[in-house]
Amino acid sequence: MRYDLSAIEDWAARNGGHLIRQRGRGVLLEGLTPKALRAAGIEENGRQPLVRYEYVLSPVERQQIIVGRLLNRNGWLAIQELAAFLFVSRATLYKDLDELDEWLANRGLVLQRRPNAGVRVTGAESAWRRAAGDALAKILDPGGLAQLLRGQSHPAWDQGWAGELVPANIITAVARAARRAGEILQLQVADGAFLRLVIRLAVAVRRLQLGFQLADQSRSEPPGEALQGWRVAVTIAAEVEVATGVALPGAEVGALATDLAGAPLWVENARPAPAVEGAAEELTLAATLTGRAGALLGLPLLEDRELVQALALHLRPLFTRLQQGVTTDNPLLEDVKAKYPAVWRVANETARVLQAEWHLPIPPAEVGFIAIHFGAALERTRVRTAGRCKVLAVCGQGLGTARLLAARLGVQVPEAVVVGVTSVFNVAARLAQERCDLVVSTVPLRDMPVPVVEASPLITDEEAVRLRKAVADLAAGQHNTNEKGCQRVLTQLLTADRIALDVRASDWEEAVRASGDLLVQTGAATSEYIEAMVRNVREIGPYIVIAPGVAMPHARPEDGSIEVAISMVRLSTPVAFGHQANDPVDLVFALAAVDSEAHLTAIVQLSEFLGDQARVEALRRAASPDEALDVLTWMIPQGERG
Repeated sequence: MRYDLSAIEDWAARNGGHLIRQRGRGVLLEGLTPKALRAAGIEENGRQPLVRYEYVLSPVERQQIIVGRLLNRNGWLAIQELAAFLFVSRATLYKDLDELDEWLANRGLVLQRRPNAGVRVTGAESAWRRAAGDALAKILDPGGLAQLLRGQSHPAWDQGWAGELVPANIITAVARAARRAGEILQLQVADGAFLRLVIRLAVAVRRLQLGFQLADQSRSEPPGEALQGWRVAVTIAAEVEVATGVALPGAEVGALATDLAGAPLWVENARPAPAVEGAAEELTLAATLTGRAGALLGLPLLEDRELVQALALHLRPLFTRLQQGVTTDNPLLEDVKAKYPAVWRVANETARVLQAEWHLPIPPAEVGFIAIHFGAALERTRVRTAGRCKVLAVCGQGLGTARLLAARLGVQVPEAVVVGVTSVFNVAARLAQERCDLVVSTVPLRDMPVPVVEASPLITDEEAVRLRKAVADLAAGQHNTNEKGCQRVLTQLLTADRIALDVRASDWEEAVRASGDLLVQTGAATSEYIEAMVRNVREIGPYIVIAPGVAMPHARPEDGSIEVAISMVRLSTPVAFGHQANDPVDLVFALAAVDSEAHLTAIVQLSEFLGDQARVEALRRAASPDEALDVLTWMIPQGERG
């Protein structure tokens, strides 16, 4: 710039003008004649340039171009040639090279410099490809790839510099080939994994076009034949050859199979595909982890088949990555920790189970991916319970008709949950006992503490519309006033009247019923909720035994939960639940939840308490419910005691 300004200053002087330079403000060109301005291609007002604007590259863009040029040639690249191409001084170029030196070294490459020759990169072909892939990943995201596939322009390629790494036509051809392979195999890949696959293949195709191959091309049989991704890799390689005209040699296919073995894959509509056949072991392990997470979160996660299957399909590539020492970045890790702190803690607990099973450490990034699966299940639970209005069914023609009304409500208004049925004469007493949002009655009712909607026992279509509107209005009005979504602490949910000590129980079922009775007696649940808790253990097993001697039975909110609460029963004699490691049980904490969130803070606090064996033993020695509550309270910071 200084050299250019000096030349402009001389030119201005020859044409009757002068260049003013002022520190802190800039430069000003004055006094030029109209003839001189026209000769320079400038309008007389000095504002309208008649020459084409040249795009100015940022330092990051310059370094991407340098990487592309260095990686796409095997010889020396002249400094002057590179500086002229980038429109920068040699000093600026040397600064860029200094920053790239460390970046390349971290990928196993060496940046060599030689006077009168220039710069070049040396290293193994696998390192070259890794560097090219990492550089391309900085440019291209899933949205950008979709943009290219739609035939739309992309700034990085429009400006010409991204093509130094891989031309756009190779990327689109490879992406379409990978899509066709997925259709053939009925296989889907997560967006991020698909992008990494496309980048990996595009770099391989480009390098093969330039004459560079991976080592060990002499082997007729590519490695990885027994790997999960082998058949997928063969199919993709065939499609890539059709699309680009470049055949992937055996070593390339074997390397691709190894990469795919560590990719997060899942199958469309949960159909088995060649890449995930024989996953019974993973399904069993996924069910174990899900049961553990559900018990710790107080949610029936084992009922979420989507979670169990997705986690099973995640475990196999995870095991492969850990075995091979492949590190994975998790860009959502900090967000997961911040948004789902309870889920993050539970994911760490389940990761310890995995670590013991596999005898391999689980890095935080991978724990974060497990937490994402649990977080997704939590969101699905939230959707199921969001806006669910608690309805009491009332009928003047008898209990049988009222039950018919309740059954029809479940069909016609699924966003409502019927918490009970009663007669006209008992409705006031029932409303005093349990919290309801709405009464649906077959007869007129007046002076009720909650809104009332009249409907026939069979609920006509017109009545269903009115009911849905009433439920929607209640959900909108209660969004910021009810307990849903409001985090409650342990001592708000577990009160002295919900604690019973030295209770006699002959088996696990009596123990669960005793803990449920405390919820019913304090108005937190209906008797149906107790039956649901018992049914869960019978159908799913002793997953609720969350620690040595400790069980936490629970059911779904719509099974009869009225308000979020926890009860505790200490048994006089421990009983067996059928858990291999944690039997027998003498402490039973029953949970009633109204949604997927309100109880999570309390559950985290309870988990922390159960992790302190000395405090647990103190709880076992407590002489009264108040003393037991004091033991629990000591574990909670003063500001969080409610």
